[in-house]
Amino acid sequence: MTDGLEGYSGDFVLVDTLNTAFSLDGIHANNGGYAIIANLFIEVINESFSQKIPLLDTDQFRGQYAGMTNNQRLLKDVFMNLPLFF
Repeated sequence: MTDGLEGYSGDFVLVDTLNTAFSLDGIHANNGGYAIIANLFIEVINESFSQKIPLLDTDQFRGQYAGMTNNQRLLKDVFMNLPLFF
């Protein structure tokens, strides 16, 4: 398991496709990241309202991008090397 929140890393998705909590844009959460956020909300709801909502198993959301094909990786490599104009 990697260091970080619930075993997820803060690494960019193309560096760590299995354990990152971030989506391809590097800003928003991916499925695993949103599961971590949901657990934080569930914990607050449980404590505040004396509820027993079960936490999500964040491992079930791990590796959203691990199955990328070589063509998808190539396209992402090309995309990452495009100049950005802001």
